[in-house]
Amino acid sequence: MNNLEKLKELTDQLPSFEDLVSKSGSVTEVETLKGNVFMFGLYSVPEISVARAFMSANTEIELHTHAEFELFVVYEGRMMLNVEGKEFGVEVRQSGYVLPNIPHSAYFPVDTKVIAITIPSSEGYPNAV
Repeated sequence: MNNLEKLKELTDQLPSFEDLVSKSGSVTEVETLKGNVFMFGLYSVPEISVARAFMSANTEIELHTHAEFELFVVYEGRMMLNVEGKEFGVEVRQSGYVLPNIPHSAYFPVDTKVIAITIPSSEGYPNAV
């Protein structure tokens, strides 16, 4: 078996996002204007939070601010990020960030999955299992 086949075998054994979401205590549902956001905690210490997030198609997250730096990478779907009134499209394999205390909102036209990081750790992000 070559390395690629070994890697595929190992990753096939990993739980799916949907399986991970079903674990109680590890998922946070985010309040939205429209649609659904579910976040699964991957890593959390006071200095940083890392979460995997799923947003259903047509989800809208209202304009808000927070004290943490936020970084995200889209790995499936598409995100429209509005930062201080300027709109940016974020596609698969692209990233974006929002500085602390900057007003921002988001819209997800299709089912979308992202990795989201806050520095320092964000209250309300799910705890890692």
